[in-house]
Amino acid sequence: MSWLFLRQILKKSYLMVRRTLLAGWSGLFQRRCSTGIPSSPKNLLILSQRRLGDAVLSTPIFPLLRKRFPGCTISVLANPYIREIFEFCPEVDHILEYGKGYGIREILRVIREIRRHPFDLLIDLNTDGSLIFALIAGLSRAGYSVGYDQDGRGVFYDSALPFPEKGDKHMLDMIVQTLSPLGVSPSKEPPRLTVPEPLLQEVRAKLPESGIAQGQVLVGLHSGAVHPTQRWPVEYFAELGDRIIGSGCGRVILCGGDRESDMILRIVDRMKETPLYVRTVSLKHLAALLSELDLLVCNNSGPLHLAAAVGTPTLSFMGPTKPAQWWPLGQGHTVLRRDDLACIGCNMGTCPVKTHACMYGISPTEVFDTIRNRLLQDSKMV
Repeated sequence: MSWLFLRQILKKSYLMVRRTLLAGWSGLFQRRCSTGIPSSPKNLLILSQRRLGDAVLSTPIFPLLRKRFPGCTISVLANPYIREIFEFCPEVDHILEYGKGYGIREILRVIREIRRHPFDLLIDLNTDGSLIFALIAGLSRAGYSVGYDQDGRGVFYDSALPFPEKGDKHMLDMIVQTLSPLGVSPSKEPPRLTVPEPLLQEVRAKLPESGIAQGQVLVGLHSGAVHPTQRWPVEYFAELGDRIIGSGCGRVILCGGDRESDMILRIVDRMKETPLYVRTVSLKHLAALLSELDLLVCNNSGPLHLAAAVGTPTLSFMGPTKPAQWWPLGQGHTVLRRDDLACIGCNMGTCPVKTHACMYGISPTEVFDTIRNRLLQDSKMV
């Protein structure tokens, strides 16, 4: 029996036990508000998801909430990594932060912090089955709460929504769906984030210092992703960078922060040409840098959705990810995917067939030809 198969069995067993226990304890946890959904809430709290892409895709809900509840104070609970995304949203009034860990002490601190504010409406956006945020919602003393009834989590909410198990809904649609009990009309508007001008000026000032002339085509390479199965090979990124620079198509900028530094150094070590490495110290700086690119080449990960939100065209690689759920939104995005593979879209963090064919099967030559054709089509090359 493989470790991967054993992990799947253990996960299914855990979720089955969890659903059974929570159903049995529903009388203890289940809360139903006798006054119903507040028609004019004064204080509303959003429990954000934990990852960058999810956070970016959640930003369209804030204009919808502001339109529905114009006099309401909107707060967001977010981790230190993604809180900056919500600082781009003018409709967000306050950001509450929780620590990197999820220990009992931190959970209790967050619950105490929430209880200090008289929130009369709470919306939990989490779709990863996390019990932590459901527990926070249930113990928050918010007047009314909404969240997905995923694997028994529904006992913690006043309005428990059926969870779309098939994975055929886009993440943006799943997030907007949490507003349905509030009478908010669905919106198909993709995320749009405006980078403040001072941040743009800061990034623009650094580019000439790195030898980049005005008008040069800038192609960014971002090699990071949460799971190994989502990552196009480092050696492929290196070969692609060499071909872009060597052909004169444009300048290559390796983008990333501390999380990607090891991968970026491995790319640099394998390259014959000299790329520019811009280390971003925050998500705000990453957003500003991405907005200056003519094209971002990346995996299906958070920076893909951030680039799309700031209006930068992208070319991305999709392997285990469910396309209906995570396709980049907006215009100008190319996705390369090996649809001929039987295992494509496995939604696994570790390759179940141990070949990683969905990524290794996308060659640097194919990617380079696609980039060159796109730049020619967009009149970026002369």
